[in-house]
Amino acid sequence: MGLGERKIAREKEKKLEEKEGGGGVQECSGKREKYKKGWIGSRGWGRNVEQCRTNKQKLRMALTLTDFFKLVGAVIIPPLGVFMERGCTCDLLINILLTCLGYIPGIVHAVYIILKY
Repeated sequence: MGLGERKIAREKEKKLEEKEGGGGVQECSGKREKYKKGWIGSRGWGRNVEQCRTNKQKLRMALTLTDFFKLVGAVIIPPLGVFMERGCTCDLLINILLTCLGYIPGIVHAVYIILKY
């Protein structure tokens, strides 16, 4: 991507952000990061929930009913739970390998993937 293409891409991005009514660049943990709508904090000054968080500030999502079914599937057939969570990815291949090496490592990996994502 050349310099001219980057400049055009930045201009398009700025126009899109102006249309959406938010966006820009903010300092977060010493890095410049883009943000969109979704501010938290008083008077709009705060960190964006999605794009601007440090390792200590990671947000955890609560378990849902679908996660329960994925966990049950992971206990019965570990690759099934991983497939339901991540689809046909490298995680599925790793889980199949672990399940072939031992049933318990496959279950542990499947539960880890389901709880992580």
